[in-house]
Amino acid sequence: FLDTGLAFTYQPDIDITSVQPVAVPQSGGVLTVLGRGFLDSFELSCRVGTSEPQRALWLSPTAIKCRAPPG
Repeated sequence: FLDTGLAFTYQPDIDITSVQPVAVPQSGGVLTVLGRGFLDSFELSCRVGTSEPQRALWLSPTAIKCRAPPG
């Protein structure tokens, strides 16, 4: 054990059970992702398709909201 001043946090895998709605308009929209294991973190993000990851809104350990880009 070395005291380097670096912090380590273990995060177990998340489990996604559903995404609502299952389709979004061509103009984009907001998705609710349900599951378990979501942590309230500045680094919480979503990637929809091949888009760049975007910040997600943490609602609870079982739900987050994500923006689906136009496309």
